[in-house]
Amino acid sequence: MRELYSAAMALDDLGFVVVCDFLHRAYPDDARIARLLIRGLERLGKKPQAAKVALGAAKRLIALGLPSQAVGFLARAQALGMQGGEVESLLEVARLTEDAEDASALRRFALIEPLSDEEAEAFLREGTRKRVEAGTVIMREGEVGHTFDLLLQGRCEVRVAVAGREETVRTLGPGDFFGEVACLFKLPRSASVVARTQAELLEFAEAVVEELAKRSPLAGDYLRRVVERRLLHTMTYQVEGLREIADADREWIAEQSSIVELKEGERLPARELGEDLWIVVHGELNFVRRADGALRVLTWEAGKPFGHALDALGPPEDVEILATERSLLARVPKRIAAALFAAYPSVDEWMRKAGQHLQQTLS
Repeated sequence: MRELYSAAMALDDLGFVVVCDFLHRAYPDDARIARLLIRGLERLGKKPQAAKVALGAAKRLIALGLPSQAVGFLARAQALGMQGGEVESLLEVARLTEDAEDASALRRFALIEPLSDEEAEAFLREGTRKRVEAGTVIMREGEVGHTFDLLLQGRCEVRVAVAGREETVRTLGPGDFFGEVACLFKLPRSASVVARTQAELLEFAEAVVEELAKRSPLAGDYLRRVVERRLLHTMTYQVEGLREIADADREWIAEQSSIVELKEGERLPARELGEDLWIVVHGELNFVRRADGALRVLTWEAGKPFGHALDALGPPEDVEILATERSLLARVPKRIAAALFAAYPSVDEWMRKAGQHLQQTLS
């Protein structure tokens, strides 16, 4: 990676303020980020700037229909030395106005939302600031990685290899993070990330991500679900039978499906598959069946489907599924599988072809 600079240490007070300022621009609705920025500025002795951030946050919160939160920022601005009619007028408005009932549309930095301010600061301070040039390959698909990155400034592209060519599947902007799939699931990178412009990054080591999940189960659950969605979305480009589906259907699969992890040697009886569609995302399975005194074994690699979402695709109920190595499986609800089967000839052919091979070998 071509780096313009790398501050390879935990953030100092100035670095923390710089990071919070970037995040405040990316998430201007997020009161926690504003509080962290104010705290950091105070620590540097920059009270006028801190008061200005507090006033700006208060104005935005009032405009967004959250005057009760604005009161605290206005009081903070006064405590930092900001006096005058504007602060008093805003305080009066905030105290006389009720909060809006729905604040769900606010854009917040959800990764740290479950944390306290102290925990959020401790987490952010563990990051390493980096700046890279446009065109830099920050992460490469297939490589083993032990870090994840938060994009503070600039634009990056997420690219995956599809049928021998690289395809851009997502564009990242300030406030987005990436690389967490490899960290949480201990996998090779599922996609490449390339800087479209010069970019400012905050990089976290694998151990920091693990500690975040331990420190806050809510934050850990949120991060895991984000990782699952991204892994599932990437899978739709990499699995042959799903490459031609529409973007809306890729999002549908990612939002409604789940990832099931099997450890090496773990068994999954076919009778427990339910009626969903299963796809091997990573690893390898053996389908094992004893019938008529003979042992039949079928190896099922990454990218192959199975399950009772389609009658011809389901293994016999006396089959035992064995993970020959650590494996990740996508579990796609039957209603989605049925819709894809009906809408796309390529999905129909993919499922039927796999089902025929499975039935012929195990029957």
